[in-house]
Amino acid sequence: MRIILSRKGFDSQNGGIASPILFDKGNYNFFSLPIPYEEGHSYNDIIISNGKTALDFITDITPNLIFKKQKISVDKIKCHLDPDLIQQSLRHRTLENWEPAFGQYFNAQSHLDKYEIKKNDLFLFYGWFKFAEYESNKFKYCKILNDKFKNGFHAIYGYLQIDEKINVRKDISKFKNLKYHPHAGNKHLNKFSNNTIYTANEFLSFDKSIKGSGVLKYSPKCILTKEKNNRSIWELPFKDYSKDDIELTHNPHENWTPSENKIELKSAKIGQEFIFVKLNEEIINWSINLIKDNKIGSS
Repeated sequence: MRIILSRKGFDSQNGGIASPILFDKGNYNFFSLPIPYEEGHSYNDIIISNGKTALDFITDITPNLIFKKQKISVDKIKCHLDPDLIQQSLRHRTLENWEPAFGQYFNAQSHLDKYEIKKNDLFLFYGWFKFAEYESNKFKYCKILNDKFKNGFHAIYGYLQIDEKINVRKDISKFKNLKYHPHAGNKHLNKFSNNTIYTANEFLSFDKSIKGSGVLKYSPKCILTKEKNNRSIWELPFKDYSKDDIELTHNPHENWTPSENKIELKSAKIGQEFIFVKLNEEIINWSINLIKDNKIGSS
């Protein structure tokens, strides 16, 4: 089983604000904001908490936001809902004609192809987050809860274990439940011969009691960023480290600093898909336990 750390959601170049962690249904939960895109859903159709939408959150945090690339205000722009892990995240959607999936294309997909990512390999999705709250009819970031991470942190918020790898140009007509996925009908993405969709296993291969994709509830164990540091400086809970048993693509060995019971990593600032080409039992167990201990589900 290959493990892929996949960076998704708003960042400094796409959106410019941290996605929220909100108290919802008894837990602090991640709500990854999908990036702006020329085709897709409205931000007003993306539900994040208690009927409130991504548009509500973005306009409360940054009133009159104009996306620089598109030069369009947030209420007019579309978004790229991918990975698509929760049926209820999109307004008015039912389980019919939907299944959890993740798409990729161009250089990022070429990188996945190079390492022959296939069935039962595991995507761990991470992004940029801050704690937020809804108070006095308005969303805002919570200063007290963000004290240890002034500009937010990277955290793993979801997962997908691959069932099928689908080339959209060649095979998408066979998969009716994927016709609304952003990689299925997008004219721009279909220009690329490697436009690909990954569907999820129904259940995890290593634990048949857990769905094959889903989002995680917040836990400090989901955080990658080292406290009091820039969000790209990570602290990983690995005791055993050597160049022979850990290799993460786009992250050269000189960026790793072993210390007692942990490893510090100056994580790559550019790229989307980071593959553990070499991984030891510790990394495998860490990945599996993140899901087992913090799962919410995919439907």
